[in-house]
Amino acid sequence: MKEVVAFEKSYKDNLLSPKEKILMQLIFSKENTKEKIEEITKDLDVYNENMNYLLMLSCYGYNTDWLYFPKEIIPRLKEIHKFYQIRNSMSIPVLISKLKVLEKNNIPVMLVKGIAMKIYYDKKTPRMMGDFDLVVPEEKYDDAIKLLKGKDDECLIGAAYATTIISNKVQFDIHRWVFKSYGEKNSDVWEKANRLNYQGVNIMILSPEDMLIHLLDTRCRDIFFEENLQRRMKWLYDSYVVFKSVENFDLSHLAKRAKELNAFYHVTMMINLFSTCFENVIPKDVLEKEFPQNKKYYKWLNRYYKYSKILKKYKAIGYDENSPMTPIHIFGAVRKDFAEYRCFKLEVTGDNFKPTFWRYFKMVKKIDNFYGLLKRYFHRISLSSEIKNI
Repeated sequence: MKEVVAFEKSYKDNLLSPKEKILMQLIFSKENTKEKIEEITKDLDVYNENMNYLLMLSCYGYNTDWLYFPKEIIPRLKEIHKFYQIRNSMSIPVLISKLKVLEKNNIPVMLVKGIAMKIYYDKKTPRMMGDFDLVVPEEKYDDAIKLLKGKDDECLIGAAYATTIISNKVQFDIHRWVFKSYGEKNSDVWEKANRLNYQGVNIMILSPEDMLIHLLDTRCRDIFFEENLQRRMKWLYDSYVVFKSVENFDLSHLAKRAKELNAFYHVTMMINLFSTCFENVIPKDVLEKEFPQNKKYYKWLNRYYKYSKILKKYKAIGYDENSPMTPIHIFGAVRKDFAEYRCFKLEVTGDNFKPTFWRYFKMVKKIDNFYGLLKRYFHRISLSSEIKNI
């Protein structure tokens, strides 16, 4: 337990670098002093610095008319700003064409992550997006994949809950669930979603409350597995603008909603990290009351920390969903899935879903029966034998 407590403390202390913290404060405080600008631009390598940082710095520069900015870095920052504006505008028509296909076939679609955050950003602030994330109802998922995959598109099945389609160099991640750890079991996520018309197409985005939970929930994994750390500023910025979009955000209701979506401990960890970066935004007594870091929380944190270490070892043996299976892969896969299940089990509330390991495994892996599991297993063993005999 001491190890996991030290792990959490290290992320609270090092979530942002000193200059990232200063830039975030400047963005939201509307202050601008020569000394602060010198601090965030000192020894700045505009060609090798974290691109998320450079884009946010460029946006701040435009919003302050580049006051106190060193003249030699302004052209490069303007180039970065323009690049993302152009890239986003060029990929939007491809997105619209895909959305129209779904609408024509009566398949509702929800935009999540980067593209959904556009409604919270002003026109001067382009958001860095590597792909478009779309969610369709699970019962429509297979039909949606068939419709969205064009003749010349590349299709990659990375996991049971999502499929990647690359069309005209634009990447789409199609998800069957909004919250991976939940599986939308008896969920009202779709009913609570906001309905919008986006460039002539009817789409949905999460309610602000669910949007904030989704941001915190999905980024929790990055923290544990030390992935996408260069995006820390982006998720903090996203979380802040969503939080501030609702006057007097009800944290009591947010905590209740996080429990309903089986994401309470993920959100507890991340909102505590969030509060370390934005002091006085969330009163400390409210935070401790609604998102307590108690024994139950640390039990989950300990399990999730162990799960992250197991998964790292599992990935290190070079396994993916299409690899041939060997005894070490089988043992690693079962160990990994069981460790993930133990974390999920602590999150589940209510009586609607009893998370036995087998039921959880079926839900996450999309294997309906034991025969399906055996069939998949023997196919991969057979593949392994063929490779061995080459």
